[in-house]
Amino acid sequence: MTKAEFFAQLEQAIAHLPKDTREDILRYFTEQFEDLTEEGMTEAEAVAALGDFREAFDSLQADTSAPQNEGTPETAAHTEHRIFTAEHLPPRIRLTEKNCGVEILPSPDGRLWVEYDITRFTEVTVSCDANCFTYTAREIPRFFCIQFQRRKPTRLYLPQGYRPTMEIQTSNAPVRAADISCADALFHTQNSSILLANLTADDLTAKTCNAPAKAEHITAKKLTVKTVNASLRAAHLTAGEIQLKTTNGSLAAEHITADSLDASTANGKIIAEHLTVPTVTLTTSNGKISLENADVQHVTLSTFNAGIHATLPGTAADYGISTVTSTAVRSVQTAGASRSLNAKTFNGKLNITFVGEQ
Repeated sequence: MTKAEFFAQLEQAIAHLPKDTREDILRYFTEQFEDLTEEGMTEAEAVAALGDFREAFDSLQADTSAPQNEGTPETAAHTEHRIFTAEHLPPRIRLTEKNCGVEILPSPDGRLWVEYDITRFTEVTVSCDANCFTYTAREIPRFFCIQFQRRKPTRLYLPQGYRPTMEIQTSNAPVRAADISCADALFHTQNSSILLANLTADDLTAKTCNAPAKAEHITAKKLTVKTVNASLRAAHLTAGEIQLKTTNGSLAAEHITADSLDASTANGKIIAEHLTVPTVTLTTSNGKISLENADVQHVTLSTFNAGIHATLPGTAADYGISTVTSTAVRSVQTAGASRSLNAKTFNGKLNITFVGEQ
C-alpha cells in the first residue's frame, strides 16, 4: 500500500468523527510516517509498520465503551505513574517525548529523577550510565491516544548546583524550565509554547513554532530563542551574545545586558527598552520599531511599511549616521565618532532623538 492509499483509507474511516479529532488523528499518523521514513524505511515499509488503523479503532472503541465505576476516571485503568531515580549525576541528559509536556525543575530532595505517566499506548525507556541520563517515550504506532488519554507533563528534577548538558525535545506540547542551572542546553518543541525562567547556562537554545516563546531572568554566555507564527518576549537577560527571532508575531526585549543583541521578526513590531548592549540590531517588516532607554554604541534598525522611533544616548555628533527612507538617503560620518547608527525604513517615519540634545 502506498502512502496516498493509506491516508485516503484513513480519512474515509474517520470521516464521521468531529473535525478536531480528525485533524489530531491525521497529524498523529503523518508524524509517525515521517519519523519512520527519516529512520530509513521506504514508503511501503513505513505504511506496513503503522499497522491496520482499523484494529486501533476497534480497540479504542472497546476501551471507551466499557462500563466505568462511578467516580473512577475513564483512563485510570490504563495510566500508570512512575518515577526513576538516578544513582549518580552524569554530565549529559537526553529527554525525548512526544505529544506530552515537559517540565524541568529543581529537585526537592537533592537527587536526579524523572516523574512520568505511561499508558498502554506508550513505551518508555529510562537509563543512566556514566555518561548520560536518557529518557525516551515513544507512542506505539499501531495505536493512538488522541483526545482519549492525556498523560501528565513529564517532570525532570535537577539537584542544586548540578550543571549537565541537556537536550530536551517534545512536540505538540509545552516545555517549561525554571529555577535550574545547566551547561549547554537545547529545549525544542513545536505547536506549543516554551517558557524559560530563572535559568543559568553557558550556551542556551530554545526553539518552537506556531506558539509563543518567553525567556525571563536568564544568565548565559550565549542565548538563542526562536519561534514562528507567534510572539516572543525576552526580559531581564544577562548574556554575552543574544539572538531572538520570530516571524508573524511581535517581539519584546526589555531589561537586557549583553555584548550584542540581534532581534528580528516579520509582520510584527519590535519593542526594545532598558538595554545595556554595545551592539544592537533590530529588524522587522510590516511592523514598527521602538528603542527606548538604551545604553548602546552601534545600532542597526530596519523595517518596511512602518516607522522607527528611537531615543539614543549622547548627541548626533557622537555618531556616524546612515539613514534611508522612502524619500531620502542621508550619510553623516563625523570624524572620530565613537558610535554608529544605521536606520532604514520605507513607507514609514523615522524619528531619532538624542538624549544629549534635549
